[in-house]
Amino acid sequence: SLLFADLHPHLMGVPFFGLVIALAVAYVITVQAGLRWRTWILAALLGLAVGLVRTVHTWDFPTAALIAGAAIPLSQLLAPGRWQTRFWNAVAHLALAGLVASVVFAPYTAHFETFDPGIIRAPETTQAHQFFVQYGLFIAIAIAFIAVRYREILAARNFNHGRNPVLATVNGRWELFALAVFTTGLTAFTWTFGLTTLALAAVILVFLFNLLWLELRAPEKDPARTLGTALFVLGFGIAAGTDVVTLKNDIVRMNTVFKFSLQAWQCFALASAFGGWYAMSALWEVRSSRVFPRPGRRLAAWSTAITLGLLLFGSSIFLWSGTGARQNQRFAALPPTLNGLAFLKSAEYPEDLGDENPANDRQIKLSDDKPLIEWLRENVQGSPVIVEAVGPLYHWTGRISEYTGLPAVIGWDWHQVQQRTDYTNLIQERRAETSRFFRDPSSEAGADYLRKYNVRYIVVGTEEVAWGTPAGLAKMTAIPGVSEVFRSGDYAIYHVDQAALTIPR
Repeated sequence: SLLFADLHPHLMGVPFFGLVIALAVAYVITVQAGLRWRTWILAALLGLAVGLVRTVHTWDFPTAALIAGAAIPLSQLLAPGRWQTRFWNAVAHLALAGLVASVVFAPYTAHFETFDPGIIRAPETTQAHQFFVQYGLFIAIAIAFIAVRYREILAARNFNHGRNPVLATVNGRWELFALAVFTTGLTAFTWTFGLTTLALAAVILVFLFNLLWLELRAPEKDPARTLGTALFVLGFGIAAGTDVVTLKNDIVRMNTVFKFSLQAWQCFALASAFGGWYAMSALWEVRSSRVFPRPGRRLAAWSTAITLGLLLFGSSIFLWSGTGARQNQRFAALPPTLNGLAFLKSAEYPEDLGDENPANDRQIKLSDDKPLIEWLRENVQGSPVIVEAVGPLYHWTGRISEYTGLPAVIGWDWHQVQQRTDYTNLIQERRAETSRFFRDPSSEAGADYLRKYNVRYIVVGTEEVAWGTPAGLAKMTAIPGVSEVFRSGDYAIYHVDQAALTIPR
Protein backbone atom coordinates (compact mmCIF):
# COMPACT_ATOMS: atom_id res chain seq x y z
CA SER A 1 0.00 0.00 0.00
CA LEU A 2 2.75 2.47 0.88
CA LEU A 3 5.05 1.46 -1.97
CA PHE A 4 2.42 1.67 -4.70
CA ALA A 5 0.35 4.51 -3.18
CA ASP A 6 -2.72 2.28 -2.78
CA LEU A 7 -5.05 4.58 -0.83
CA HIS A 8 -6.91 1.72 0.81
CA PRO A 9 -8.90 2.25 4.04
CA HIS A 10 -6.34 0.19 5.97
CA LEU A 11 -3.69 2.72 4.90
CA MET A 12 -5.87 5.74 5.64
CA GLY A 13 -6.75 4.24 9.02
CA VAL A 14 -3.15 4.12 10.29
CA PRO A 15 -2.91 7.77 11.41
CA PHE A 16 -6.41 7.71 12.91
CA PHE A 17 -5.62 4.58 14.94
CA GLY A 18 -2.38 6.24 16.03
CA LEU A 19 -4.38 9.32 17.02
CA VAL A 20 -6.48 7.22 19.41
CA ILE A 21 -3.30 5.91 21.06
CA ALA A 22 -1.83 9.43 21.28
CA LEU A 23 -5.00 10.83 22.85
CA ALA A 24 -5.15 7.92 25.28
CA VAL A 25 -1.56 8.62 26.38
CA ALA A 26 -2.32 12.35 26.66
CA TYR A 27 -5.40 11.60 28.75
CA VAL A 28 -3.50 9.37 31.18
CA ILE A 29 -0.72 11.93 31.65
CA THR A 30 -3.20 14.79 32.04
CA VAL A 31 -5.18 12.93 34.72
CA GLN A 32 -1.92 12.13 36.51
CA ALA A 33 -1.01 15.83 36.44
CA GLY A 34 -4.36 16.79 37.97
CA LEU A 35 -5.45 19.08 35.09
CA ARG A 36 -9.16 18.40 35.54
CA TRP A 37 -10.83 20.53 32.87
CA ARG A 38 -8.39 19.32 30.23
CA THR A 39 -9.29 15.70 30.98
CA TRP A 40 -12.88 16.45 29.94
CA ILE A 41 -11.66 17.84 26.62
CA LEU A 42 -9.43 14.83 26.04
CA ALA A 43 -12.25 12.43 26.92
CA ALA A 44 -14.44 14.12 24.30
CA LEU A 45 -11.58 14.00 21.76
CA LEU A 46 -11.14 10.29 22.47
CA GLY A 47 -14.78 9.72 21.59
CA LEU A 48 -14.35 11.80 18.43
CA ALA A 49 -11.22 9.85 17.40
CA VAL A 50 -12.91 6.49 17.97
CA GLY A 51 -15.84 7.62 15.82
CA LEU A 52 -13.46 8.71 13.07
CA VAL A 53 -11.74 5.34 13.16
CA ARG A 54 -15.08 3.63 12.70
CA THR A 55 -15.88 5.66 9.59
CA VAL A 56 -12.41 5.42 8.02
CA HIS A 57 -11.53 1.77 8.71
CA THR A 58 -14.09 -0.26 10.62
CA TRP A 59 -11.64 -3.12 11.27
CA ASP A 60 -9.80 -0.81 13.69
CA PHE A 61 -12.94 0.21 15.57
CA PRO A 62 -13.08 -2.59 18.20
CA THR A 63 -9.43 -2.11 19.17
CA ALA A 64 -9.73 1.69 19.15
CA ALA A 65 -12.79 1.46 21.41
CA LEU A 66 -10.88 -0.91 23.69
CA ILE A 67 -7.93 1.51 23.91
CA ALA A 68 -10.17 4.47 24.77
CA GLY A 69 -12.31 2.41 27.13
CA ALA A 70 -9.26 1.05 28.98
CA ALA A 71 -7.26 4.29 29.08
CA ILE A 72 -9.90 6.15 31.06
CA PRO A 73 -10.19 3.75 34.04
CA LEU A 74 -6.45 2.99 33.87
CA SER A 75 -5.62 6.67 34.25
CA GLN A 76 -7.91 6.96 37.26
CA LEU A 77 -6.20 3.97 38.86
CA LEU A 78 -2.87 5.76 38.45
CA ALA A 79 -4.17 9.11 39.71
CA PRO A 80 -3.88 10.29 43.31
CA GLY A 81 -6.88 11.10 45.46
CA ARG A 82 -9.95 9.40 46.94
CA TRP A 83 -11.08 6.29 45.07
CA GLN A 84 -14.70 7.47 45.06
CA THR A 85 -13.76 10.64 43.18
CA ARG A 86 -11.61 8.75 40.72
CA PHE A 87 -14.37 6.17 40.16
CA TRP A 88 -17.00 8.77 39.29
CA ASN A 89 -14.53 10.67 37.11
CA ALA A 90 -13.95 7.49 35.13
CA VAL A 91 -17.68 6.87 34.76
CA ALA A 92 -18.34 10.46 33.65
CA HIS A 93 -15.48 10.55 31.16
CA LEU A 94 -16.43 7.17 29.69
CA ALA A 95 -20.00 8.43 29.29
CA LEU A 96 -18.79 11.61 27.59
CA ALA A 97 -16.53 9.74 25.17
CA GLY A 98 -19.32 7.30 24.35
CA LEU A 99 -21.83 10.13 23.88
CA VAL A 100 -19.55 11.99 21.45
CA ALA A 101 -18.80 8.82 19.47
CA SER A 102 -22.52 8.01 19.27
CA VAL A 103 -24.12 11.41 18.67
CA VAL A 104 -21.59 13.02 16.33
CA PHE A 105 -21.47 9.98 14.08
CA ALA A 106 -25.16 9.06 14.31
CA PRO A 107 -25.81 9.91 10.62
CA TYR A 108 -23.07 7.47 9.64
CA THR A 109 -24.13 4.62 11.93
CA ALA A 110 -27.78 5.08 10.90
CA HIS A 111 -26.88 4.16 7.32
CA PHE A 112 -24.00 1.79 8.03
CA GLU A 113 -24.44 -1.86 7.08
CA THR A 114 -22.51 -4.95 8.12
CA PHE A 115 -22.72 -8.34 6.47
CA ASP A 116 -22.15 -11.69 8.17
CA PRO A 117 -21.06 -10.09 11.45
CA GLY A 118 -19.44 -12.15 14.16
CA ILE A 119 -16.40 -14.30 14.73
CA ILE A 120 -15.55 -17.97 14.36
CA ARG A 121 -12.72 -20.15 15.54
CA ALA A 122 -9.57 -19.54 13.49
CA PRO A 123 -9.33 -22.28 10.82
CA GLU A 124 -5.52 -22.24 10.94
CA THR A 125 -2.70 -20.83 13.05
CA THR A 126 0.58 -19.02 12.53
CA GLN A 127 3.78 -21.05 12.62
CA ALA A 128 6.14 -19.83 15.33
CA HIS A 129 8.98 -19.09 12.89
CA GLN A 130 6.60 -17.05 10.71
CA PHE A 131 5.45 -15.12 13.75
CA PHE A 132 9.05 -14.36 14.66
CA VAL A 133 9.82 -13.19 11.10
CA GLN A 134 6.99 -10.66 11.41
CA TYR A 135 7.56 -9.52 14.99
CA GLY A 136 11.03 -10.79 15.92
CA LEU A 137 12.57 -7.40 16.72
CA PHE A 138 9.58 -6.41 18.84
CA ILE A 139 9.57 -9.75 20.67
CA ALA A 140 13.26 -9.40 21.52
CA ILE A 141 12.78 -5.86 22.84
CA ALA A 142 9.76 -6.99 24.87
CA ILE A 143 11.78 -9.83 26.44
CA ALA A 144 14.64 -7.43 27.25
CA PHE A 145 12.17 -4.99 28.82
CA ILE A 146 10.52 -7.77 30.84
CA ALA A 147 13.90 -9.07 32.05
CA VAL A 148 15.05 -5.62 33.17
CA ARG A 149 11.78 -4.84 34.94
CA TYR A 150 11.68 -8.13 36.84
CA ARG A 151 15.30 -7.65 37.86
CA GLU A 152 14.50 -4.15 39.14
CA ILE A 153 11.41 -5.32 41.04
CA LEU A 154 13.20 -8.25 42.69
CA ALA A 155 16.20 -6.08 43.60
CA ALA A 156 13.88 -3.52 45.21
CA ARG A 157 12.38 -6.37 47.28
CA ASN A 158 15.80 -7.79 48.23
CA PHE A 159 14.93 -10.75 45.98
CA ASN A 160 11.94 -11.68 48.10
CA HIS A 161 9.14 -12.55 45.68
CA GLY A 162 6.53 -12.74 48.43
CA ARG A 163 3.23 -14.23 47.27
CA ASN A 164 3.70 -13.34 43.62
CA PRO A 165 4.04 -16.66 41.72
CA VAL A 166 5.33 -15.06 38.53
CA LEU A 167 8.13 -13.30 40.39
CA ALA A 168 8.99 -16.63 41.94
CA THR A 169 9.62 -18.22 38.53
CA VAL A 170 12.55 -15.86 37.84
CA ASN A 171 13.90 -15.37 41.37
CA GLY A 172 17.17 -17.27 41.03
CA ARG A 173 19.31 -19.17 38.55
CA TRP A 174 17.60 -22.51 39.09
CA GLU A 175 14.21 -20.88 38.67
CA LEU A 176 15.37 -19.34 35.38
CA PHE A 177 16.73 -22.71 34.29
CA ALA A 178 13.39 -24.36 35.12
CA LEU A 179 11.58 -21.64 33.15
CA ALA A 180 13.83 -22.27 30.15
CA VAL A 181 13.20 -26.03 30.35
CA PHE A 182 9.44 -25.43 30.62
CA THR A 183 9.44 -23.07 27.63
CA THR A 184 11.46 -25.53 25.54
CA GLY A 185 9.13 -28.39 26.44
CA LEU A 186 6.07 -26.26 25.75
CA THR A 187 7.46 -25.35 22.33
CA ALA A 188 8.21 -28.99 21.46
CA PHE A 189 4.82 -30.22 22.66
CA THR A 190 2.73 -27.57 20.88
CA TRP A 191 4.70 -27.56 17.61
CA THR A 192 2.94 -30.65 16.24
CA PHE A 193 -0.47 -29.10 16.86
CA GLY A 194 0.44 -25.70 15.36
CA LEU A 195 -0.16 -23.97 18.70
CA THR A 196 3.37 -22.85 19.51
CA THR A 197 2.71 -19.20 18.67
CA LEU A 198 -0.31 -19.13 20.97
CA ALA A 199 1.50 -20.95 23.76
CA LEU A 200 4.60 -18.73 23.75
CA ALA A 201 2.52 -15.57 23.40
CA ALA A 202 0.48 -16.71 26.41
CA VAL A 203 3.67 -17.12 28.46
CA ILE A 204 4.85 -13.61 27.54
CA LEU A 205 1.40 -12.18 28.29
CA VAL A 206 1.44 -13.76 31.76
CA PHE A 207 4.67 -11.91 32.55
CA LEU A 208 3.36 -8.67 31.02
CA PHE A 209 0.03 -8.79 32.84
CA ASN A 210 1.87 -9.42 36.07
CA LEU A 211 4.08 -6.39 35.38
CA LEU A 212 0.98 -4.30 34.73
CA TRP A 213 -0.52 -5.52 38.00
CA LEU A 214 2.64 -4.60 39.91
CA GLU A 215 2.73 -1.16 38.27
CA LEU A 216 -0.84 -0.44 39.35
CA ARG A 217 -0.11 -1.55 42.93
CA ALA A 218 3.16 0.35 43.25
CA PRO A 219 3.15 3.14 45.87
CA GLU A 220 4.70 5.54 43.36
CA LYS A 221 3.03 5.28 39.98
CA ASP A 222 5.03 5.51 36.74
CA PRO A 223 2.57 6.32 33.92
CA ALA A 224 5.16 5.98 31.11
CA ARG A 225 6.22 2.53 32.24
CA THR A 226 2.60 1.46 32.76
CA LEU A 227 1.58 2.66 29.31
CA GLY A 228 4.57 0.96 27.66
CA THR A 229 3.67 -2.30 29.38
CA ALA A 230 0.01 -1.93 28.39
CA LEU A 231 0.95 -1.39 24.74
CA PHE A 232 3.07 -4.56 24.79
CA VAL A 233 0.07 -6.42 26.25
CA LEU A 234 -2.19 -5.08 23.52
CA GLY A 235 0.32 -5.87 20.76
CA PHE A 236 0.78 -9.49 21.81
CA GLY A 237 -2.93 -9.89 22.47
CA ILE A 238 -3.87 -8.72 18.98
CA ALA A 239 -1.10 -10.59 17.16
CA ALA A 240 -1.78 -13.89 18.92
CA GLY A 241 -5.54 -13.35 18.97
CA THR A 242 -5.76 -13.97 15.22
CA ASP A 243 -4.77 -17.57 15.99
CA VAL A 244 -7.87 -17.88 18.17
CA VAL A 245 -10.70 -16.21 16.23
CA THR A 246 -11.38 -15.06 12.68
CA LEU A 247 -14.12 -12.83 11.35
CA LYS A 248 -16.90 -14.56 9.46
CA ASN A 249 -16.80 -14.65 5.68
CA ASP A 250 -13.05 -14.13 5.57
CA ILE A 251 -10.80 -15.83 3.01
CA VAL A 252 -9.68 -18.48 5.49
CA ARG A 253 -8.31 -15.74 7.81
CA MET A 254 -6.36 -13.55 5.40
CA ASN A 255 -8.06 -10.23 6.12
CA THR A 256 -8.24 -10.89 9.86
CA VAL A 257 -4.47 -11.42 10.05
CA PHE A 258 -3.75 -8.59 7.63
CA LYS A 259 -5.93 -5.93 9.25
CA PHE A 260 -5.18 -6.75 12.87
CA SER A 261 -1.46 -7.15 12.19
CA LEU A 262 -1.35 -3.46 11.25
CA GLN A 263 -2.79 -2.64 14.66
CA ALA A 264 -0.32 -4.96 16.39
CA TRP A 265 2.58 -3.37 14.53
CA GLN A 266 1.60 0.10 15.71
CA CYS A 267 1.28 -1.03 19.32
CA PHE A 268 4.54 -2.97 19.14
CA ALA A 269 6.40 -0.09 17.51
CA LEU A 270 5.36 2.43 20.16
CA ALA A 271 5.92 0.02 23.04
CA SER A 272 9.30 -1.03 21.65
CA ALA A 273 10.46 2.57 21.28
CA PHE A 274 9.97 2.99 25.01
CA GLY A 275 10.93 -0.56 25.99
CA GLY A 276 14.14 -0.51 23.96
CA TRP A 277 15.21 2.81 25.50
CA TYR A 278 14.31 1.62 28.99
CA ALA A 279 16.18 -1.69 28.72
CA MET A 280 19.30 -0.20 27.18
CA SER A 281 19.34 2.62 29.78
CA ALA A 282 19.32 -0.01 32.50
CA LEU A 283 22.28 -1.84 30.92
CA TRP A 284 24.37 1.07 29.61
CA GLU A 285 25.45 4.45 30.96
CA VAL A 286 27.03 7.55 29.44
CA ARG A 287 30.29 8.84 30.93
CA SER A 288 32.21 11.72 29.34
CA SER A 289 30.23 11.44 26.10
CA ARG A 290 31.06 7.72 25.85
CA VAL A 291 28.82 4.73 26.45
CA PHE A 292 29.86 1.99 28.88
CA PRO A 293 28.15 -1.10 30.29
CA ARG A 294 26.87 -0.51 33.80
CA PRO A 295 28.95 -2.16 36.55
CA GLY A 296 28.21 -5.86 36.86
CA ARG A 297 26.10 -5.92 33.68
CA ARG A 298 28.76 -6.18 30.98
CA LEU A 299 27.63 -9.58 29.67
CA ALA A 300 23.93 -8.64 29.68
CA ALA A 301 24.63 -5.25 28.11
CA TRP A 302 26.74 -6.57 25.24
CA SER A 303 24.60 -9.64 24.53
CA THR A 304 21.42 -7.53 24.48
CA ALA A 305 22.96 -4.83 22.29
CA ILE A 306 24.37 -7.34 19.80
CA THR A 307 21.12 -9.32 19.62
CA LEU A 308 18.94 -6.27 19.12
CA GLY A 309 21.43 -4.78 16.66
CA LEU A 310 21.44 -7.91 14.52
CA LEU A 311 17.66 -8.10 14.57
CA LEU A 312 17.37 -4.43 13.67
CA PHE A 313 19.77 -4.94 10.79
CA GLY A 314 17.89 -8.03 9.61
CA SER A 315 14.56 -6.24 9.83
CA SER A 316 15.96 -3.35 7.78
CA ILE A 317 17.20 -5.47 4.88
CA PHE A 318 13.81 -5.13 3.22
CA LEU A 319 14.26 -1.37 2.96
CA TRP A 320 16.83 -1.73 0.20
CA SER A 321 16.58 -5.31 -1.06
CA GLY A 322 12.88 -6.03 -0.70
CA THR A 323 11.72 -2.64 -1.88
CA GLY A 324 14.02 -2.78 -4.89
CA ALA A 325 12.91 -6.28 -5.84
CA ARG A 326 9.25 -5.33 -5.50
CA GLN A 327 9.65 -2.22 -7.62
CA ASN A 328 11.63 -4.04 -10.31
CA GLN A 329 8.62 -6.27 -10.96
CA ARG A 330 6.85 -3.23 -12.41
CA PHE A 331 9.22 -0.30 -12.73
CA ALA A 332 12.64 -1.73 -13.61
CA ALA A 333 13.06 0.64 -16.57
CA LEU A 334 12.25 3.80 -14.61
CA PRO A 335 14.60 6.13 -12.75
CA PRO A 336 13.65 7.19 -9.21
CA THR A 337 10.66 9.52 -9.36
CA LEU A 338 7.76 10.81 -7.29
CA ASN A 339 5.47 10.74 -10.32
CA GLY A 340 3.03 7.92 -9.70
CA LEU A 341 1.99 7.85 -13.36
CA ALA A 342 5.52 7.65 -14.82
CA PHE A 343 5.24 3.90 -15.48
CA LEU A 344 2.44 4.49 -17.98
CA LYS A 345 4.94 5.75 -20.56
CA SER A 346 6.80 2.47 -21.07
CA ALA A 347 4.95 -0.38 -19.36
CA GLU A 348 3.09 -3.07 -21.29
CA TYR A 349 0.52 -5.59 -20.14
CA PRO A 350 -0.23 -8.95 -21.81
CA GLU A 351 -4.01 -9.21 -21.70
CA ASP A 352 -5.13 -12.84 -21.59
CA LEU A 353 -8.63 -12.96 -23.05
CA GLY A 354 -9.26 -16.40 -21.66
CA ASP A 355 -9.38 -18.54 -24.80
CA GLU A 356 -7.12 -21.50 -25.52
CA ASN A 357 -5.20 -19.81 -28.33
CA PRO A 358 -2.40 -17.58 -26.91
CA ALA A 359 -2.16 -15.86 -30.29
CA ASN A 360 -5.44 -14.11 -29.52
CA ASP A 361 -4.01 -12.42 -26.43
CA ARG A 362 -3.35 -8.70 -26.71
CA GLN A 363 -0.16 -6.85 -25.76
CA ILE A 364 -1.46 -3.61 -24.31
CA LYS A 365 0.69 -0.50 -24.15
CA LEU A 366 -0.31 1.41 -21.05
CA SER A 367 0.76 4.63 -22.73
CA ASP A 368 -2.27 4.29 -25.03
CA ASP A 369 -4.57 4.84 -22.04
CA LYS A 370 -2.49 7.67 -20.59
CA PRO A 371 -4.09 10.46 -22.71
CA LEU A 372 -7.56 9.30 -21.69
CA ILE A 373 -6.63 9.36 -18.01
CA GLU A 374 -5.01 12.78 -18.31
CA TRP A 375 -7.97 14.29 -20.17
CA LEU A 376 -10.43 13.14 -17.52
CA ARG A 377 -8.19 14.39 -14.70
CA GLU A 378 -7.81 17.80 -16.31
CA ASN A 379 -11.29 18.43 -17.74
CA VAL A 380 -13.90 16.70 -15.60
CA GLN A 381 -15.25 18.37 -12.47
CA GLY A 382 -17.08 16.63 -9.64
CA SER A 383 -17.75 12.90 -9.56
CA PRO A 384 -19.72 11.91 -12.67
CA VAL A 385 -20.11 8.18 -13.29
CA ILE A 386 -17.94 6.63 -15.96
CA VAL A 387 -18.16 3.23 -17.59
CA GLU A 388 -15.15 1.17 -18.61
CA ALA A 389 -14.68 -2.50 -19.48
CA VAL A 390 -14.73 -5.31 -16.93
CA GLY A 391 -12.41 -8.29 -17.00
CA PRO A 392 -10.84 -10.89 -14.71
CA LEU A 393 -9.32 -9.89 -11.38
CA TYR A 394 -5.78 -8.49 -11.30
CA HIS A 395 -5.99 -7.27 -14.90
CA TRP A 396 -5.60 -3.78 -16.37
CA THR A 397 -9.37 -3.25 -16.36
CA GLY A 398 -10.58 -0.69 -13.86
CA ARG A 399 -7.54 1.47 -14.55
CA ILE A 400 -9.48 4.60 -15.58
CA SER A 401 -11.42 4.91 -12.33
CA GLU A 402 -8.29 3.98 -10.35
CA TYR A 403 -6.17 6.77 -11.84
CA THR A 404 -8.85 9.45 -12.06
CA GLY A 405 -10.79 8.81 -8.86
CA LEU A 406 -14.07 8.88 -10.80
CA PRO A 407 -16.76 6.37 -9.83
CA ALA A 408 -17.32 3.56 -12.32
CA VAL A 409 -20.43 1.45 -12.82
CA ILE A 410 -18.41 -1.59 -11.79
CA GLY A 411 -14.75 -1.79 -10.80
CA TRP A 412 -13.06 -4.27 -8.46
CA ASP A 413 -16.19 -6.37 -8.12
CA TRP A 414 -14.66 -9.06 -5.87
CA HIS A 415 -14.21 -6.59 -3.00
CA GLN A 416 -17.91 -5.79 -3.19
CA VAL A 417 -18.94 -9.45 -3.45
CA GLN A 418 -16.81 -10.39 -0.47
CA GLN A 419 -17.70 -7.44 1.77
CA ARG A 420 -21.35 -6.97 0.77
CA THR A 421 -22.58 -10.52 0.41
CA ASP A 422 -26.26 -9.54 0.50
CA TYR A 423 -25.79 -7.61 -2.76
CA THR A 424 -23.92 -10.29 -4.68
CA ASN A 425 -26.69 -10.69 -7.26
CA LEU A 426 -26.84 -6.95 -7.94
CA ILE A 427 -23.06 -6.80 -8.32
CA GLN A 428 -23.03 -9.71 -10.74
CA GLU A 429 -25.87 -8.06 -12.65
CA ARG A 430 -23.84 -4.87 -13.04
CA ARG A 431 -20.85 -6.86 -14.23
CA ALA A 432 -22.86 -8.81 -16.81
CA GLU A 433 -24.65 -5.71 -18.11
CA THR A 434 -21.40 -3.74 -18.37
CA SER A 435 -19.74 -6.55 -20.32
CA ARG A 436 -22.79 -6.68 -22.61
CA PHE A 437 -22.73 -2.89 -23.11
CA PHE A 438 -19.36 -3.04 -24.92
CA ARG A 439 -20.36 -6.09 -27.00
CA ASP A 440 -24.01 -5.58 -27.90
CA PRO A 441 -24.52 -3.51 -31.13
CA SER A 442 -28.03 -2.36 -30.07
CA SER A 443 -28.13 1.41 -29.50
CA GLU A 444 -31.50 1.07 -27.72
CA ALA A 445 -30.03 -1.39 -25.20
CA GLY A 446 -27.03 0.89 -24.85
CA ALA A 447 -29.23 3.89 -24.05
CA ASP A 448 -31.15 1.87 -21.46
CA TYR A 449 -27.88 0.87 -19.80
CA LEU A 450 -26.57 4.46 -19.69
CA ARG A 451 -29.86 5.69 -18.28
CA LYS A 452 -30.04 2.96 -15.64
CA TYR A 453 -26.60 3.68 -14.21
CA ASN A 454 -26.61 7.45 -14.78
CA VAL A 455 -23.42 7.26 -16.85
CA ARG A 456 -21.88 10.60 -17.89
CA TYR A 457 -18.70 9.46 -19.67
CA ILE A 458 -17.97 6.35 -21.75
CA VAL A 459 -14.34 5.28 -22.04
CA VAL A 460 -13.23 3.34 -25.11
CA GLY A 461 -9.57 2.54 -24.56
CA THR A 462 -7.30 -0.49 -24.76
CA GLU A 463 -9.34 -2.75 -22.49
CA GLU A 464 -12.66 -1.84 -24.09
CA VAL A 465 -11.26 -2.76 -27.50
CA ALA A 466 -9.88 -6.00 -26.05
CA TRP A 467 -13.08 -7.10 -24.32
CA GLY A 468 -15.67 -5.43 -26.55
CA THR A 469 -16.69 -6.06 -30.16
CA PRO A 470 -16.30 -3.70 -33.15
CA ALA A 471 -20.07 -3.47 -33.53
CA GLY A 472 -20.56 -2.93 -29.81
CA LEU A 473 -18.08 -0.04 -29.78
CA ALA A 474 -19.32 1.48 -33.05
CA LYS A 475 -22.82 2.02 -31.64
CA MET A 476 -21.68 4.77 -29.26
CA THR A 477 -22.24 7.65 -31.68
CA ALA A 478 -25.58 6.13 -32.74
CA ILE A 479 -27.04 6.59 -29.26
CA PRO A 480 -28.93 9.91 -28.94
CA GLY A 481 -27.22 12.16 -26.39
CA VAL A 482 -23.80 10.53 -26.78
CA SER A 483 -21.05 12.64 -28.33
CA GLU A 484 -17.32 12.24 -28.67
CA VAL A 485 -15.41 14.77 -26.56
CA PHE A 486 -11.85 13.45 -26.80
CA ARG A 487 -9.91 11.22 -29.17
CA SER A 488 -6.38 9.81 -29.05
CA GLY A 489 -5.66 7.61 -32.03
CA ASP A 490 -8.01 4.62 -31.99
CA TYR A 491 -9.32 5.45 -28.53
CA ALA A 492 -11.92 7.96 -27.37
CA ILE A 493 -14.05 9.36 -24.57
CA TYR A 494 -17.74 10.03 -25.07
CA HIS A 495 -19.97 12.38 -23.08
CA VAL A 496 -23.52 11.31 -22.25
CA ASP A 497 -26.34 13.85 -22.08
CA GLN A 498 -28.80 12.12 -19.78
CA ALA A 499 -31.61 14.49 -20.75
CA ALA A 500 -31.27 13.51 -24.40
CA LEU A 501 -31.42 9.81 -23.53
CA THR A 502 -34.98 10.24 -22.30
CA ILE A 503 -36.24 11.50 -25.66
CA PRO A 504 -38.51 8.85 -27.24
CA ARG A 505 -37.05 7.26 -30.34
